[in-house]
Amino acid sequence: MKFDIWIQKDINPFVVFNEKGKIEYLNDEAEYFLSFVNEKEIFEFAINNLKDKFITINGDFKFNKFEFVSVSIGYEENEIGIKFYKSLLPVKNIKTEGLEKINLFFILDFCRNYVFLDKEIEFEDLFDIDIPEFFADKKALINEINSVLSKFKNEKKLKVIVKFMLGEKIKVGSNNYNVIGIIIKSKNKTEEILMPFIKKYKNI
Repeated sequence: MKFDIWIQKDINPFVVFNEKGKIEYLNDEAEYFLSFVNEKEIFEFAINNLKDKFITINGDFKFNKFEFVSVSIGYEENEIGIKFYKSLLPVKNIKTEGLEKINLFFILDFCRNYVFLDKEIEFEDLFDIDIPEFFADKKALINEINSVLSKFKNEKKLKVIVKFMLGEKIKVGSNNYNVIGIIIKSKNKTEEILMPFIKKYKNI
């Protein structure tokens, strides 16, 4: 059985460096993680905390907006691997009244046309087109998307990813919901918008 796909799709970031700090391998979550965090910082963290050939440390670890509850570091054949483990239930409270059923892709397209009305921007879209309509605070979401897109007005090329954020939850009222993320990347920076996937709504 090949285990590569399980590592690649793991919700926890996993990176392998060579002894000079060059990345030899990273999974999908680590690629996302390192779009916010400098890889040199992670390599130095691994070196400074590697007290044995393989070690797992429990605690509270924070890098930029990412928080982890433990980390495993190992050394084998001139390669250093590090895996961060995140809490499976990060939650936040959001508005629980006046939600509307929305088509996220329609709203995103509307916002892009509005913000970049006089700009020529090349978009690379990676969309999970299976995301159905769901309930959200439409006005607040449009404002948030416009605000984030406005940060990229001087860019010429953007990658836009829309997907379910595996392993993450958002709390609305007393319920926990899966998370849909819009991730916007340019050559120099990355921004994200997270929203709960609410399939049914009745005064939550």
